[in-house]
Amino acid sequence: MSTEKKVDVVNGGDRTLPMPSFEAAKDFLREFYLHSRFEGRDGEVWGRDYSDIVTRSTVESLEKHALACVSQYDCNRGRVVWFDRSLTVLNPDEAPAQIQRVPGNLTHIYGQSL
Repeated sequence: MSTEKKVDVVNGGDRTLPMPSFEAAKDFLREFYLHSRFEGRDGEVWGRDYSDIVTRSTVESLEKHALACVSQYDCNRGRVVWFDRSLTVLNPDEAPAQIQRVPGNLTHIYGQSL
């Protein structure tokens, strides 16, 4: 019998877990986001506080759904990372996506071929 936690996106996460602080959430996101998709965007083009806006949105998602994720496109591990209010990664053993190295069509974005 497996004791793995399964990600239940439809029903949300455990709402009994305490909410993380803003700073804890930002530190967590910093660990998983590509720099160019998070703090690398803080500036004149995206806004001085772009990473704070992303963090605020993530905290709101955790408050509402008790789950959030860093998308495959934004993640420095090349895969979606789901986490709960305790900032525990819920899919740690999931294999990274195989992404086509040379873009030829839109399938390189999704890591699949037709």
